[in-house]
Amino acid sequence: MVPQVSQDNFLQKDGRLWMTAETLSKLIGYSDSSSIRKILNRNKEELEPFKGYPKVTHPQGGEQSSLAFDEQGCYIVAMLARTDQAREFRRALARFLAEMREKHETVAEQYLRMSVKLEKAGLAKMLANHNLRMRDAERIRSLRPHLSVVELAKIYNLSVSVMEKLLMRIRRADGDFADHRPEHLKKLSRG
Repeated sequence: MVPQVSQDNFLQKDGRLWMTAETLSKLIGYSDSSSIRKILNRNKEELEPFKGYPKVTHPQGGEQSSLAFDEQGCYIVAMLARTDQAREFRRALARFLAEMREKHETVAEQYLRMSVKLEKAGLAKMLANHNLRMRDAERIRSLRPHLSVVELAKIYNLSVSVMEKLLMRIRRADGDFADHRPEHLKKLSRG
């Protein structure tokens, strides 16, 4: 029997996916979770960082803490289990997690997307404050590799400091959040 791994098999707590020992035992071919507990006891040091006790709502009602494993813990338990179904479970788990990652952004990706959105809004506001438009920002972006900040500031009738801020906004609106200041200025701001 090929185990079917789906989102229903997991709990989501603290930004991580967890699978209870009961669910994991069924998916790797054990009759109950006692075999999982034996694997845990024999391999405590290896499994300890990947186990937890999230609260689970039971069908009879009420919440109770249950032994559970995160993604890595599920893989390790399945590697240590000696059932034919465990091998199939590892494949099914790998496919499921790959599909999940394709469908869902990570927290870092969401943060970057929101940061870029905010920077684009800030860029639009800054451009409007200096009577410039988005096409001016695109032109500045294309000229920057060929002209200095001072030359760009003169062309657009802006101070050098405003042009530096504008260039920083343009880079950030493009998703580039690296610090491009000269090294001696970076050291000054660190203290």
